[in-house]
Amino acid sequence: MAAGILGGVDAIHIAPGKKVLYLGAASGTTVSHVADIVGPEGLVYAVEFSHRSGRDLINMAKKRTNVIPIIEDARHPQKYRMLVGMVDVVFADVAQPDQARIITLNSHMFLKQGGHVVISIKVFFFFLYFFLFFGLESFHFFQVFSTNPYEFFFSLILFII
Repeated sequence: MAAGILGGVDAIHIAPGKKVLYLGAASGTTVSHVADIVGPEGLVYAVEFSHRSGRDLINMAKKRTNVIPIIEDARHPQKYRMLVGMVDVVFADVAQPDQARIITLNSHMFLKQGGHVVISIKVFFFFLYFFLFFGLESFHFFQVFSTNPYEFFFSLILFII
């Protein structure tokens, strides 16, 4: 995320007071930065599948009351639907073959009308995901940013719903 901002992303859509659904939270390093950005009026729902990384995520969330850690498979958003409210931004950092499906399911369930989707993705998958998302009429292609020279082989893709 920082590499994208340094690389020229004008609006990451993560700002004070925003509610963010973070898919692929891992141990919570980037989640903690997002929590700092949204501040005490904002909220970060952090979804992580791995129980090992989830332990670190939970420990990080003890220090940041605006983070709600969710240890669950993002392929099944209905399992955590009672924990997550409507959000302004879905930030996806899940490296799965069905990443587009995971993001679509979660966005349709939790993203407010006019909300934004930010995807961290490996560059060589870009065109595959572009066609998958562009074919979905509820998403509108917005911007693509390379994270080079800060993080090679990745891009940030922003969509609006």
